[in-house]
Amino acid sequence: MSHPNVLCDIRNQVAWVRLNRPEKRNALSFSMLQALIDLAESLNKNKTLRAIVLEGEGECFSAGIDLSDLRNPKNMPKAAWQLTRPGANLFQQAFLCWRELPIPVIALLHGHCYGAGM
Repeated sequence: MSHPNVLCDIRNQVAWVRLNRPEKRNALSFSMLQALIDLAESLNKNKTLRAIVLEGEGECFSAGIDLSDLRNPKNMPKAAWQLTRPGANLFQQAFLCWRELPIPVIALLHGHCYGAGM
């Protein structure tokens, strides 16, 4: 899994996952939400991990959903579908997937932490 705004470094059986979009206060775009889901699925397969630490680069953990990405006309059909579809939508999956992991997941919150960032 490779995404410029969701980084992962594994050291000493701990996965350090970093939201890396400090210029936007780590606001979560659609591609970042999908990257978080993909990364959680990948880390779930790594049976050597003992813990996962989630952190945000820069002055805050996350300002929540990237509203400019959400309001982008090309994303409106996707957003509407995600908000009305049956079952867990993309926004929910991006956070629930970390709760489902069989190892401790620790979020290092600092600075702003709004909405989806929470």
